[in-house]
Amino acid sequence: MAAPRYKVTHPSAPRVAADPAIRDLAGQIRDAIVARTPHGPTGDLAASWTVTKGRATAAYLVGTPLYYAMFVEYGTADMPAEPMAGPVIAEYRARVSRR
Repeated sequence: MAAPRYKVTHPSAPRVAADPAIRDLAGQIRDAIVARTPHGPTGDLAASWTVTKGRATAAYLVGTPLYYAMFVEYGTADMPAEPMAGPVIAEYRARVSRR
């Protein structure tokens, strides 16, 4: 008996199926970053974190438009680093790699 043959009719079907779960995961990552973000007098940095849809299906970007976020994350010569995104991303990568 010959092995069954399959024809792929919708090559992006796996990404389409995974899209809602990945969108939810991106939201969880954003929320965790917001929780770690230092809340200064205005709270603008914490409020600026967003999830935006990427170009591809099941691709989402978590980020902030505020230029000074990198100075808070990595520090400067006059200010120590207060990492917010890096530790969260490392934590989620570790969770995914354990599966």
